[in-house]
Amino acid sequence: QLGRLTGLGEAFIRKMGASIDGTSGGASLPDSFYDPRIKELPQRGLFVRSLIPTTFVDSGDRVEYLRQTVFTNQAGPVAANATKPTSTITIEKVEAPIRVVAHVSEPVDNSILADFPQLAAFIDGQLRLGVLLAEEEQILRGDGTGVNLLGILNTPGIQTQPKGTDPTPDAVLKAMTKVRGQFAEPTAAVFHPNDW
Repeated sequence: QLGRLTGLGEAFIRKMGASIDGTSGGASLPDSFYDPRIKELPQRGLFVRSLIPTTFVDSGDRVEYLRQTVFTNQAGPVAANATKPTSTITIEKVEAPIRVVAHVSEPVDNSILADFPQLAAFIDGQLRLGVLLAEEEQILRGDGTGVNLLGILNTPGIQTQPKGTDPTPDAVLKAMTKVRGQFAEPTAAVFHPNDW
């Protein structure tokens, strides 16, 4: 099977087998053993974070931002020198803890990493992807307890649109219409493929 995967002849496989099992004093694999197709393994795509503006935080363990909670618009025509109507614009300061999403790889033999420089880049890419996938899950569904982010779906007071018996496109249109009713333009919809 190894020969079919890499296109190597049987003689080379027998020779390589001795170095793989370590019984003949060899402990490394020849460079040609590395199969670059490993980089092409299927991976889940990332999407949600690209929709959200982000900024770097350079100090502290908390971040502060402002959130508008009320906008009651009383603007209207008034006579000259008349009292202007008062609109209500309520802003609150929100303080949120900075959260860390991280993981490490299991130990990898230095001799293998030395023989295959592409392997280090591959592992690094997998670790980065793992962090981004976990971050995306937290952005969507984090419950806000302990070291978890408070995800969009668990944020109190968010606008919702039940699907009910509506076909999916109709429910999405109703949700978009609700967003537009709040003077915002929907820019994306996030679905599990099974739901879509």
